[in-house]
Parts: sequence; C-alpha cells; structure tokens
Amino acid sequence: MGLRPDDLRLCAALSLLLAGWPDAARAQDAAGLIKPLGNPKDQPKDPQALETLLGELRADLDPAEKQATDEKARENLERRLPEPLGALPPDRSTGWRWGGEVNGQQYTKAGLDGISGRLDTRRLGFGLNATKAEGPGKLWRVDYGYEFSTYSFRDAGAVVPGSTEPVEALFRNELGLTRINLPREEWGYFARLGIASGMEEDSEIGDSLVYSLIGALSIPANPSLSWNLGALVQTELNGELLIVPVIGVDWRIDPRTRLRTVGPGLELTRELSAETRVFTRALFRARDHRLDDVGPLPGGIFEDRELLLSLGLDWNPGLDVGWLSSSNARLFAGFTPWRRLEFFDQQDQEVERLGAEAGLVFGLSVQLAW
Repeated sequence: MGLRPDDLRLCAALSLLLAGWPDAARAQDAAGLIKPLGNPKDQPKDPQALETLLGELRADLDPAEKQATDEKARENLERRLPEPLGALPPDRSTGWRWGGEVNGQQYTKAGLDGISGRLDTRRLGFGLNATKAEGPGKLWRVDYGYEFSTYSFRDAGAVVPGSTEPVEALFRNELGLTRINLPREEWGYFARLGIASGMEEDSEIGDSLVYSLIGALSIPANPSLSWNLGALVQTELNGELLIVPVIGVDWRIDPRTRLRTVGPGLELTRELSAETRVFTRALFRARDHRLDDVGPLPGGIFEDRELLLSLGLDWNPGLDVGWLSSSNARLFAGFTPWRRLEFFDQQDQEVERLGAEAGLVFGLSVQLAW
C-alpha cells in the first residue's frame, strides 16, 4: 500500500526528531508527545529546514487537534521551574499573574571578633508579587517582602556600653516596582524603584525609610551571552547617598547551564530535569535597621553586612492541581566567610563594630504562582 505525501512528510519529521536535534527533541519531550530514544550518529545539518517542515506539519493538523496539542504543551511548560521573577507561561500575554513565597533561614552560632561569646541569628519572611507580561521579554512587576529577624548575643558581655542585648526583634518591609524589557538578541533594559523600612519594634517608621533605584542596560554579545551595565542609587539611614555601579552577565553556557548576575551576586544553575535544578551562588547582603527610643542606643542604627556562599536545590513537584502546578521549593546550605555588625548612635557616630566568624546558614523557601 502506498504512502500519501502527508504520510511521507510525517515520517521524515519523526525521523529527524528521533535523530536527537536538541531544541526540537526537548520541545516535543516537554509537550509529552515524543520521548527521545538516544543520540544516533548523524545529526541534522540544517535546523532551518526542520523548522520549515515542522511548520508545514502543524499547518496540516486538524484545528481541534492543533488546539489540543498547543494546550498540552502550555500545561507542561507551566510545570517547569519558575525563573527568579516567577513563572510566565507564554499564553498569558494579558492580565496579571500572582505569586507568593514563605522562607526561613537559620544561622549556626558564630564567634565574635574581639569579644567573647557567640551570635545566634534567625530569619523568617514572606512575599507577594503581581506580574503582567506584555510579550516575550517584556513585563511589569509589583512585589512586597517582609522579614523578621532575631539576634541573640550569648555570653558576649556588653556588646555596646551598658547592654548585653543591644537589639530586640527586627522587622523589614520592602515594596518595589520593576520594569523589564529584554527582547532576545537585542538591546534591552531593566529598572526597579524600591522603598524599604528596616526597624526595631516601636521605632518611628518615618525615620526608617530608605529609597532605591537600580537601572541597567542589557547588551547582547551573541545569542548565548549578554552584559548588563548600569548603577544602583540608594539613600541610607545615616543620610548619605550610596551609588554603586552595576556590571552583570547572563551566559547560557549550554541549554541546561546558566551563569548570571542575580542582585548583588553571581549564580550558576544547572537543570537536571524539567522539575529539578541545582545552583551555587555568591551573594552580598546588607540590612539596616532603625533602633527604638528606649534601648541602649535610642534612635540609633544597626547594620548587618555579609557575604553568603551557598549551594542548593530547586524542585518543582509537578503537582497537576491548578495553581499548585507552578509551586517550587528551594533548599540551600551555605556559609558566611565574611560578616560585619555595626552600631551607631542617634548622631550617626559609630559606637561598636564587630566581626563575626565564618558560620553555616541553612535556608528553605516555598514559592507559588497562579
């Protein structure tokens, strides 16, 4: 029995897919249509010809079958691990998408330079965000984050004059507005306006506000590599203005490996599967808090600066239950090779500076998007 032209084109396309062409094989695998059978010796030499052939095949599909295929592909894509700015399925070009996160960190007890005793630190937090996509690489994002921190100075004596416990519970709230325009293989930009309040309980919120603006240009060097050039401008609690140049990179080393700048840090990720990836990160973190008017440093400032090196795992459980399909858990362990604590009085004069010895940090966060 002879084969029709449509059958011949279908056979040819399946042969090329099974031959292991990377992008096509992954696309079909993500859609749940074809599982690769291995990597035969011969790879197709003309990817454009394959794209053209696939386009013809899709055009020949029955409209109902084509719609079902597209919907299945979108469902599987939504289950993939969300990027740091949240999962953005390609079919949601209008409307807002919501996300949330809860997280916690525990530091092991660390010795203090210059004085006896040890420091114990714990943090709990949550966040909410709303993201609106306006096309490939273009989006608006509004985010809110809350963090609660406790510092316990054990057997440390008078950390500041007259007190063994210079700070009580500390709170931090931050609200941000972000605009991203990063078209592929073209110049783009990133900008974020933020307002944050770090304070001890019973402090004046108006005295704890800081404002920040970060902007950067994305300059593509080739389809796999782009550079980010910009600056961060931020007010500080002591009234000074902080200006920091931003030099970043986004490098797709291979389809599963990525090196990029993430905030004030550098992150390397490797996808193990559609549901799991590992990462290692070097991150600088700065926290400033206004102290209350009844403690040992009335109206003063407490600053915590650290360099955190971490190794962790991102996991999407792939739950097929509506908004849970975009859930993501992150577990990491790290250590702080450098950390500095500073206390200032109401006149912004330094009262005490302490260095903390290297200690371990363990963290867990759960993210949802719907």
